Amino acid sequence: MIARRFALALLAGGLIAGLIFGLPLRWLLPDGALSARAVSGSIWSGRIEGAQWGGVRLGDLDAGLRWPGVLRVTSADPGADPLRAELKPGEGMQVSALHGGVTLGAAFGPVTLERVSFRNARLSLNEAGCADAAGRVTLSARLTDLAAVPPVALGGPLRCEGSNLVARFKSQSGMEMLEAVLFPNQGWSVKLTLRPASPDLATALRAQGFAETPLGYVRQMQGEAGR
Repeated sequence: MIARRFALALLAGGLIAGLIFGLPLRWLLPDGALSARAVSGSIWSGRIEGAQWGGVRLGDLDAGLRWPGVLRVTSADPGADPLRAELKPGEGMQVSALHGGVTLGAAFGPVTLERVSFRNARLSLNEAGCADAAGRVTLSARLTDLAAVPPVALGGPLRCEGSNLVARFKSQSGMEMLEAVLFPNQGWSVKLTLRPASPDLATALRAQGFAETPLGYVRQMQGEAGR
C-alpha cells in the first residue's frame, strides 16, 4: 500500500514538473508591448523570432525565466554589443537591466537614427503612460539627404516627465541636440537642434525645413509609434 502511494506521488510529481517545465514561452510575453514573427520553446529556454517593440526591430531574442515573474532576454546574435534585458510579464511594458545596442535605420523626417545603445536602463510603461524610466541612452544619427555630413553620437538620460517618456540627447561638442518624447497615446515628438559649422551647411538645413533660431537651426516632427 505504501509503495503504491509512493509510486502515485512520484507520478503526480512528474506530471506537475512536466507541466511547469513545458509551459510555452508565449504565455509570459508582455501583453501588447512586444510583438514577434514567431515564439517557440518553453518559459525556461525559448526564442522570440523577429521581435519588435513600437515598430523598432529587435531581431531574434533568446529568452528564459530568470526567477518567478522575470524573463531574461538576450540577442541571439552576440555581435559586439548584444542587447540584453529583464522583462516583467503583464500589461504594459516593464524592462530593467537593459544593456546593449540595436540597429535602427529609422528615418524621422530629415534625420536617420542608425543605432541606439542602452546602459543600465530601466523602463516601465502602462496605459497611463510613463511610470518609471532611468539609465543612459546613446544614439548614432545622421542627416538623411546630406551624405557628406558624418554620423554623430548623441547621449542623454531616460526619464518620465508626468506621463510622458522623455530623452534629451546632446553630442560631445554641444553642436547637435535632440529631444524625443513618447506620449501615452503612442504618439511621439522629435525636436532636432543643429548649429551648422559652415554657411553651406546652414543653407542645406534651411532647404531641409530647419528654422533659424537663437539656439541654432531647429526642426520638430511628430507622428505615431510604428509609423
